[in-house]
Amino acid sequence: MLDSNSRYIFPGAKKSHLSARSAQEIIKKAAANAGIEKNVHPHTLRHSFATHLLESGTDVATVQSLLGQNHAGVYPHSQAKAHLCQKPA
Repeated sequence: MLDSNSRYIFPGAKKSHLSARSAQEIIKKAAANAGIEKNVHPHTLRHSFATHLLESGTDVATVQSLLGQNHAGVYPHSQAKAHLCQKPA
């Protein structure tokens, strides 16, 4: 549950942010519990988030902004992926 007094989206146990290692372990356990046998990492979630946004019609600039990618060249495959993800009208 999100503590409304916390400064962090993912608070850790010691009133600090969740460590990168803790996030990795949580993701690893969740993947195992879901029966996913592939290696799953935090970047996998970032990539999946971007893919789902593009597939739902979100424009590339918005996706890049949400990911903290404000330069068009940072995710060059986004343009191609956006084209592939577009559903016929």
